[in-house]
Amino acid sequence: MLKNRYVFVCLLSCVSLVLFSMPRISVAQEPTGGAPQKEAPPQFPVIQAGDDFQGKVFDYAQELQMFFDAQGANYAVAFGIGDVQAVGENSRNRITAISLGYKMAMLQAYADLSQSLNPDGVNVTTKDGFDARLDSGDVVKDILIEECWGEARTEHDKYLKRKERERLAQLEEERSATNKVLNLFKSDERIESELEQQRLKTEQQPPEPDFVHVCRAPGEYFVQPSSVKTSISDSLSGGRIWATAMHENQIAVVLVRSDETAVVASVLKNQMAPANPLPSAFAEVRSRVLSEIENYPGIPMGIVGTRMMRLSNGEWAIYAFGAAQEEKKASPGGFGGLRKTLAANSGSNAALGELSRFSGMMVNADNLTNQLRATQQTFVIEINVTQGTDRLQVETDESIGEVLNVSFSGTSDLQLTGSKTVFNKMLETDGISYRLQAEAWSPSIMAGNLNKRYSQDAAAENALNSGDYVSKESLRAGQQKGTSGAEKQDSGGTLNTDW
Repeated sequence: MLKNRYVFVCLLSCVSLVLFSMPRISVAQEPTGGAPQKEAPPQFPVIQAGDDFQGKVFDYAQELQMFFDAQGANYAVAFGIGDVQAVGENSRNRITAISLGYKMAMLQAYADLSQSLNPDGVNVTTKDGFDARLDSGDVVKDILIEECWGEARTEHDKYLKRKERERLAQLEEERSATNKVLNLFKSDERIESELEQQRLKTEQQPPEPDFVHVCRAPGEYFVQPSSVKTSISDSLSGGRIWATAMHENQIAVVLVRSDETAVVASVLKNQMAPANPLPSAFAEVRSRVLSEIENYPGIPMGIVGTRMMRLSNGEWAIYAFGAAQEEKKASPGGFGGLRKTLAANSGSNAALGELSRFSGMMVNADNLTNQLRATQQTFVIEINVTQGTDRLQVETDESIGEVLNVSFSGTSDLQLTGSKTVFNKMLETDGISYRLQAEAWSPSIMAGNLNKRYSQDAAAENALNSGDYVSKESLRAGQQKGTSGAEKQDSGGTLNTDW
């Protein structure tokens, strides 16, 4: 039973660092100090090229859940899969791409977990229906043909009037005064020759094309829309990353929540201090971090996400890693050193962010699927006014499709006190250099840091009242006290020996 004794260490973020080659798997370790288990949890499956990655992760999460149920443990298991943008293995954005993919997977895992655990359930809204029009017999077609003939006659009349206007305009041009003047200078033979050429040109022209008018009208149709919308809104804490895996530009996160992780998250959220702080808490956490890094050369697989352990006094510890890509050698120019500093800041922020997510996160997830099936007929009527004929054809268009709108969001807020960095080192693997950092917090670490602050502040305050020092105004006024033992005030032993 836990008695306000918990230790948290956050070595945060970038799930990134877990996976560079394909596939990379990281599986969390069980917290030490608990009751021994009769059997070990199932192992993450081996993923081969071309495998159904999501199906494999789903099956593993199901097996893990059944294992915990068989043990009688109140563990809830969920998983999510995120997309990792394809960048070069040596790209400067490689870790950023993996980190964003991890966060996408983590949000989906939290939403999946909420779907199972939320007492309010999932809001599911469905809409289905269809709309259709069917014709029978030739009545509709006869009406459409008759209407199209009316349109065709109107358009043909307009066409004939336009042609007549063009003919008259051309005739008027030929009779213009300018042409008459020019003809005065032509011989009769010349005029007759031009007239003959004009007649031959007219006879050689192809006949006027038939006047054809086309009408289009809607025919039979069938439209079937269907939509499903699911909405989840929940606040969860204590989501512990159990396993991560990356395969073919996808990253999977398996999330586990239990009674113990919920309690630890609550202690972290409320910043509770132990009645008897453990002086060696920081040292034990750092020792654990160093040993795990040694067990995973290169990228520290298996220690990604929020982890938990027990310290020597029974307190729980949680920890995660944060990382940022960094050049091994500073690039020339004035920004090389600055980039290294900013990389360290980025890794630290990532670690603090993981602590915040673990302490509690408001999750909102919306999924809207719209499906549509449509069959549409169109009547095409072709009227040949010149020939006095008509022809009707039927065009059929069929379509079916689906539109998916997905929205995930997660927010967390933590007022963190007394945290401390326990690891800061640049590592290199697969040709990529990155800075790995660990941020630690625990009730004992927090209590130790705050006690140091309170002691230092108290020492500063006591200095004003101890009699060892006087203000400069007192010196000016000649009011400095003597330094005899009778007049000197005891500082109360506030200040410790300065080594």
